[in-house]
Amino acid sequence: CIRDRSIGGPQMGIAKAPRCFSGKYCQLMVDLIDILVDFPLLQGIIAPAEYWRDPARPHEFLRVSAYLADLNNEKPKKNETYKEKFLSLEKLVLVRFMNDEVIYPSMSEWFGYIQNDVELGFNETRVYKENLLGFQELSQRGSISFLSLPGKHVKWTEQELINIAPELS
Repeated sequence: CIRDRSIGGPQMGIAKAPRCFSGKYCQLMVDLIDILVDFPLLQGIIAPAEYWRDPARPHEFLRVSAYLADLNNEKPKKNETYKEKFLSLEKLVLVRFMNDEVIYPSMSEWFGYIQNDVELGFNETRVYKENLLGFQELSQRGSISFLSLPGKHVKWTEQELINIAPELS
């Protein structure tokens, strides 16, 4: 049984600095990060820069992303191996933390995102609609599990872990 599990992973990227989701200071951080991620060297040194995706600048993301846009097959040149690998999975398990303070939007943990200040679900994103990674087939055959935990980023109680353990194994 081939499974892939992602627990709190920023599948579609992050749009805010960790623990800094609102306020003037946080907006200044977003503006600064928008400038800095344009430098590929920084994306190679600072891991979160590889996941930066400002919803106000979607075309910039595709232009400057050295990692995530390629990994999600969003670049003009597609890598069919990525899609084939996902389609070979018997199960894809995605765990979202509903009060995540690191990943914004937390919907990214389920391959969702935000656009025009509206949260897009998994099946409303370009990755799904254009079937860039084979998610339409995985979804149709019931091979994707969307799990949620109420806590903050990768924080759970023993009971919560016991509750989701069968899906993770």
